[in-house]
Amino acid sequence: MKKTILGALIALSLSSTVFASTYTWKEPKLDFESDRQIALTYINNASEKAGGLERMLEDSDSLNSEAKFNAAQMYIHGINFDKDIDKGIDLLKSSADLGFPLAELQYGKLLMGLYPSVSEDEVERNDREGLKYIKKAAINELGEAQHILGSHYAVGELVPEDRDLAMFWLAKSSNNSYALAFEVRKQFTKERRKNKSSFEYVQSRAIGGNVEYVVMLSDFYLEGWVVQRDRTKAVRLLKSAASLGSQTAKDKLDELGVVK
Repeated sequence: MKKTILGALIALSLSSTVFASTYTWKEPKLDFESDRQIALTYINNASEKAGGLERMLEDSDSLNSEAKFNAAQMYIHGINFDKDIDKGIDLLKSSADLGFPLAELQYGKLLMGLYPSVSEDEVERNDREGLKYIKKAAINELGEAQHILGSHYAVGELVPEDRDLAMFWLAKSSNNSYALAFEVRKQFTKERRKNKSSFEYVQSRAIGGNVEYVVMLSDFYLEGWVVQRDRTKAVRLLKSAASLGSQTAKDKLDELGVVK
């Protein structure tokens, strides 16, 4: 079943089975005023750096990616100009395409419906395109982008599920002082340690001749949590268990559409 990404907060919980994980996304608080205050800070800093607001706006007509980004904030938020979302988005995309990290992050969030100052009625949503820009911002060391990207790898939304890459990007985000990533990474690591312990126990029972533990072992390879995902090996384990009379293994093979 497709998992829906609703925001950048993730909660982890372990089921009572030997190996299972459920990831629940919570919708972030959409705070327009907070966005606007951040935009004002960007604009004031950029204006001072450029030698005045007029000079900054002149720079936005050139290939100055930072000036384009700050001009975009003015149009999106209606600061010193009448609000013009379309013009603001055009400037933001131009800045992002020129490689300005903050623009990459904001434009990516905008396309994914994660930027509260622009409603989905005002921009055509495109999650996959948005994540491409988020990935660029993540490579450019923006902690929030790294958290979003890592969280998508954690649940396999828009990208293949890959918990090693999830841990990698969450670690990068945490190292860049993004607080949410630190908490998620801590819970993620705790869960991984528990599952590693479970894997070692299940593996020891399986190679000791317990058929039902062979079935449990196959789950680890199907999920790819503390071992490399390996469907071929999982099926081989299930076929062996099924040949020894395990009904659970037979049922799992049926679910996978594998001929016994």
